[in-house]
Amino acid sequence: MGVRPVPLVEGEFYHMYNRGADKRVLFKDNADKQRFLKLLYISNSVKPINLRNTLRKNSNPYDYERGEVLVHISAYCLMPNHSLCLGES
Repeated sequence: MGVRPVPLVEGEFYHMYNRGADKRVLFKDNADKQRFLKLLYISNSVKPINLRNTLRKNSNPYDYERGEVLVHISAYCLMPNHSLCLGES
């Protein structure tokens, strides 16, 4: 993974995406998508997280007290072989 040549600037918007290796499918089913969204929400935090406690089958991740967020996600789109996020740092 390379180093970003231009630093991220607070208050700016950035288009970020993730792609599957060899263009493979990222999400096999709806449960995979839901797990990704839970992790996206929970891990957007300045607090350390314990995934064992936050991803229990019957727990609501949005009840988890994550503290201050790292970035503000304005929009996202989950597609079969990649995901996109548009957010502000």
